[in-house]
Amino acid sequence: MGEEGQRLVPVQPGRGEVQDGSEDDLRRGRQSVHIFHIALAADWEHALAAGEYTVSTLGRTLAEEGFVHMSYADQWPGVLAAFYRDVPGPLVLLEVDPDRVGARVVVEPPPGAPAGTEAFPHVYGPLPVAAVVAVHPDPRG
Repeated sequence: MGEEGQRLVPVQPGRGEVQDGSEDDLRRGRQSVHIFHIALAADWEHALAAGEYTVSTLGRTLAEEGFVHMSYADQWPGVLAAFYRDVPGPLVLLEVDPDRVGARVVVEPPPGAPAGTEAFPHVYGPLPVAAVVAVHPDPRG
């Protein structure tokens, strides 16, 4: 597969090539598992019309940040509590199949984070709406 479409999600040792995955992710056995993104419902509606999602994180676009912030299933509740708890308006939780993304998915600590910080998946390109396998209602309840 060419570098442009190469996925970089870590896989279990012995079950495929490991690229850019942290040792912690390998110990957890993460391999092409679904990844998640918390989005403003209005941003998701815009993506449906455009065919791709280009918001990196709250208040920042893919063009500004360089990637779309994602989380694993055990990480998104912490992201929600830290960054989205008081956001006005409805949110949605996007569940994404990394095999359908088409852009590089790199598991790495957030930019500028100190050594030892937990690694998160980042999508280095627009997120096609076809890669979203489920849209969950506002995770704040």
